[in-house]
Amino acid sequence: MARFDIIDASGNAYQFVWKERRYLAQLAVLPVFLKFVTLALIFFFDLEGNLVRQALLMLPAFLAEGWLVANLVRFIFFGERWFPPYPGGGVHGVSSIADRNRGVKAGAIMYTLIKYLQAGAMAFVMTPDQVEPPPAEVSEMELFAALILFGIALYVFRFLWIYVPLAINVPAGKIAFLLRGFGISFYLMGTWLLSFVPPLILLASLSGVLLGPYEGDSAAVPLTTRVLTMLLQVFFDTLIALISTAAVAYGFRQMLETNEKK
Repeated sequence: MARFDIIDASGNAYQFVWKERRYLAQLAVLPVFLKFVTLALIFFFDLEGNLVRQALLMLPAFLAEGWLVANLVRFIFFGERWFPPYPGGGVHGVSSIADRNRGVKAGAIMYTLIKYLQAGAMAFVMTPDQVEPPPAEVSEMELFAALILFGIALYVFRFLWIYVPLAINVPAGKIAFLLRGFGISFYLMGTWLLSFVPPLILLASLSGVLLGPYEGDSAAVPLTTRVLTMLLQVFFDTLIALISTAAVAYGFRQMLETNEKK
């Protein structure tokens, strides 16, 4: 079973994102702009309940964010920067540029597909308001079914990060080898939690400051406050995508280096 140091991978990700914050901020301008405009359109045209139209509108934003994280992965592995000199630390040849473009496209497309699968899964499990709440007592069969579904979800969790090795053109056979075994999902889950929870807590705190005075009366929230909250959401969504992708990339790098030594 492939293994890596969760704490080391997560710590390296935070350090990397902070150290390269200016470069990443330049790279994130387009994805952040597209996501903010898309969320604004969804809000102003009251499309929160129309999942199909939301999905169609989010396509450019998902592709742009996929482009962002794919470039991030290649920067971690190869030192390649999008801005000149191009590529940053690699060979200045046509073959290297073609290899880079192939990896970025594969990573961005896979990231977009994964985001759509996540959105579809969330829409499927969401309980409509008109559905009666579940009973207070849960039968053994229902509990068993819930455990089975949790196990399946945990196993599938590893495939949410396939865009990371695809961005560096790792062959499918090697990806399958690295992701073999049930335990790798725990490593990836732990890495994701360490990357996800701290920014989420900060987002919740800042949102609470903005929306606290209007708690229980969403209609009273001023437009400026809604826009600021939306900006915060987009910023932290992008930040979490960067940190979590960087952490998993460092994990994959550890696994690839270990595999090459064998």
